[in-house]
Amino acid sequence: MIAYILGAGASRHADYPLASKLLHGLAGWLDHCDVREQWVGECRNRIVQVRETFGSRDDFESILGKLEEYGHRRVKPTSATTYRQNVVDIMHDCAERLRGTDCGNPDEPAQGFYPQYLRSELIQALREFFYQTEQKRSEPTAYEIFGARRIERDSTVITFNYDVALERALVRAGKWDIGTGYGFTAFRDRAASFTTIYKLHGSVNWFQAPMQQNPPPFMLTRDLKLLGYDDPVDPRIGQNDVAVNNLGTMILPDPRKEFSWEGFWSPLWGAAAERLRGASDVFIHGYSMPSADSKARELLFGNISKSATINVYCLNKSDDIGDEFRARDFRTVKPFPATGFEAWVTSECAHKRLEQYPSVSLSEGGESAAGRGRPALFSRRRACNPPSWWTKSEKGKEEEQLLLESKGFQIAEDCRGDIYYVLPEGGHILHLYADETWDSDKALPGLSLEEYLAWLEPLLAFVRRV
Repeated sequence: MIAYILGAGASRHADYPLASKLLHGLAGWLDHCDVREQWVGECRNRIVQVRETFGSRDDFESILGKLEEYGHRRVKPTSATTYRQNVVDIMHDCAERLRGTDCGNPDEPAQGFYPQYLRSELIQALREFFYQTEQKRSEPTAYEIFGARRIERDSTVITFNYDVALERALVRAGKWDIGTGYGFTAFRDRAASFTTIYKLHGSVNWFQAPMQQNPPPFMLTRDLKLLGYDDPVDPRIGQNDVAVNNLGTMILPDPRKEFSWEGFWSPLWGAAAERLRGASDVFIHGYSMPSADSKARELLFGNISKSATINVYCLNKSDDIGDEFRARDFRTVKPFPATGFEAWVTSECAHKRLEQYPSVSLSEGGESAAGRGRPALFSRRRACNPPSWWTKSEKGKEEEQLLLESKGFQIAEDCRGDIYYVLPEGGHILHLYADETWDSDKALPGLSLEEYLAWLEPLLAFVRRV
């Protein structure tokens, strides 16, 4: 069984910010929202409160850690501020005074804010941010390819992301259903989901009713419609919105993550652990396994078999994560520091499509396909002389295009319509011509196209290591 572990880096291609940049991304989105909606002004004010209290909004994880130090006490400014008091903070003081609590001189204007309400309103804003991001999406994401090409019936997806871009893609691919697709029964009398997505830090479309401890979370009608479901309606809420607890179903990226809804979170994490124990191949995409995520680290290190193959696609964190697995006696660990989720999916897709071309080699490590008795890659000859300036290069045959993409080349076109291939790692430029010739600005003299690609393999491996 294959298990996929997804972090914020996997959803970055879908226009979602990394965990540390959540507040920065939220602030940028709020700047374009309609200020006539009251909640927009309230949330913008919260962003100002954070910036003027902590000096920055760039490191959300650090800010949440500092907020924890205050507990439920009012955070008071140490210098002049420009933000106003939020209504919920004022109401809190009024309620405390009615109970006889000393809240300071009532004749003096209150200053600062209560961290619990700031957190709740930020979560509410994040839900709306992510909802509108999906609602306005017009182009497919890499999750579409991932769902169509990589997800099999026995696959397991464990994600620490809040967004629903993956679920939407899998619904369209016919490989996920709302009934049991989250690892719990959300709607009865539906066929079992083809695959399961375990969202271990919560989801923007999960809610908990106030004073309600019975799992599972409920989902609003608008969120179900966003996923592509017009019929299911959660019987606990009907067609109307209800009051919600914003804190119980989204675990913010603070140093001390609280899973307060124990009756819900404990069995969900237990089910994910059981699935990991059966995995023979694990792919970690965009999840840096920060030390603050001690529960998640324990889940992965403690339940994945030592004999499983660990593939790490976390860019510059890949080697460090690989070293951590090796230090815990995992035998087969493969870090890929030069490949992000989108590039990996595209490459995998190209390799899958190449299977229909038996004359094309999928050789790796620089060994010649012809040298193993298999047909050569192409019949193309190296251009003897540089082509005239009016000779345009082209995409070439589909199998040629797919193979070059699988090797990391990207197709490009200049202002006069000249189509060529660029390899970002090393800056190689490759042209294919209509007369069945090819040329590259950095290929050694005398190399065939097959030999050139084989020659590139060790060079690319070196670049990706450093």
